[in-house]
Amino acid sequence: AHLYLANLAVRESARRQGVARHLLRACEHTAHSWGFRELYLHVMEDNARARQVYYQAGFRVHQAESTLLSHLGLQPRRLLMRKLIHR
Repeated sequence: AHLYLANLAVRESARRQGVARHLLRACEHTAHSWGFRELYLHVMEDNARARQVYYQAGFRVHQAESTLLSHLGLQPRRLLMRKLIHR
């Protein structure tokens, strides 16, 4: 089983202070305490800063999701990222 993390957001004035990293660790801890072994989230392909935070936290791209709009170049693809929880 896995847990999906929806809509992680950090206020712009609080960014680059480790807030997202702490939130992700808390989510991982909670997921583990509930018995989950996988944690998933989505990020837009063009959101390099968020992708870097997730990558540094151990998330890896599991699947790239294309839509008609992304095929036409009108919006970026959504990336489904996954982290395996080991403890």
